[in-house]
Amino acid sequence: MAELLIPRRMNSAIQPTRRRSDRGGLAVGAIVVVLVLLVAVGGGIWYYVGGSGSKTSFNPLFAMAEIKPFEAKVLEQGQVESSENVEFRCEIKSRYGETRVIEVIPEGSFVNPGDILITLDKSRLEEAREAQEIAVANAEKLVQQANGKLQAAEIAKVEYLEGKYEETKATILNEIFVAEEELRKAEEYARFS
Repeated sequence: MAELLIPRRMNSAIQPTRRRSDRGGLAVGAIVVVLVLLVAVGGGIWYYVGGSGSKTSFNPLFAMAEIKPFEAKVLEQGQVESSENVEFRCEIKSRYGETRVIEVIPEGSFVNPGDILITLDKSRLEEAREAQEIAVANAEKLVQQANGKLQAAEIAKVEYLEGKYEETKATILNEIFVAEEELRKAEEYARFS
């Protein structure tokens, strides 16, 4: 029997083909959907930007900046009050009565932290400070005198404990010893008589 030789190309043509139309149809459909979306988005942008029949122009206003005094006009009558009032009170209690005010900044002035708002008469306070400095100097002098007396008392105590006390103690012990000896002699004399 003779064999038939079929070239490879023909062999592939004989084999059953798969349905390529399933995959191809999905790809074509997706491409069509994407194209429709792109056209819709592009048309919307064109319409929004100016493709429609009505033309609106954008004309910004420009002005030169100038340095001028600020003018504010209020047409209403009444009083204007600050929205943030800060009230200052003296928290120092005076032992020396009232204090005279020498100077106050004008009402409504702008102030910064550290600015002096009011100046008081300080003569009474200076007199009181001088009196207290004198009292402190006198107290320091009394402390020095007391320290001198304390040192003298400590020296006298040491002298007493190491000198006079020991001497007096030795004298008393000798007298006790002599008295005990005399007592013993007297007891012996009394026993023999």
